[in-house]
Amino acid sequence: MTEATGLVSLNYFRGRWQMVRLIEDRRHRAFGEFWGEAVFAPDAACPVSGAAADRPAPGALPHGARLRAGLARGDAVVGWSADGAATGAGGPPIAPRRLTCTESGVLRFDGQDFAAGRVTIWHFEPGDAVRVMHDDGRAFHAFSPGRPQTVHLCGDDRYEVAYAFASDDWHSHWRVSGPAKDYEMTTRYVRIGAG
Repeated sequence: MTEATGLVSLNYFRGRWQMVRLIEDRRHRAFGEFWGEAVFAPDAACPVSGAAADRPAPGALPHGARLRAGLARGDAVVGWSADGAATGAGGPPIAPRRLTCTESGVLRFDGQDFAAGRVTIWHFEPGDAVRVMHDDGRAFHAFSPGRPQTVHLCGDDRYEVAYAFASDDWHSHWRVSGPAKDYEMTTRYVRIGAG
């Protein structure tokens, strides 16, 4: 798999991905597997999602607090055009810059199966940086397609991630260490549909 700096964009991730995650927990001497799907879709909480339901009636201010929160996060939306498209200070439509990633599937750990999933928000910044946030808006990590690895510190725990991208699949490899953690987690995503 080759690094593809120009490949990594909102449009690259948008859609459905089959995923397989392998987890090796050294501390508990256990192995886990997760099979499921990741869906990257326009962020419903972001007024730039482009979905018809997110567009207000002409003259109405959409999403009140969500719009203010979006502006505080740096989203450039300041209004809506007559046709309901998000606009910036100059009035032209603004393309979505955020996707919600919803993972769902089955986790097999220590011989038992569990329904599992998580939600993250992926924000595509100018200059190709990607910022990943927890679903409650807390920062998780950020990376650049030209340097697709980073470290996230959470208390005494250290989360290191490296990504590898190709046209129709990508991988993430996490190494997690801390006073009560010692595991590696590798996930392969394969495109199964368009957004």
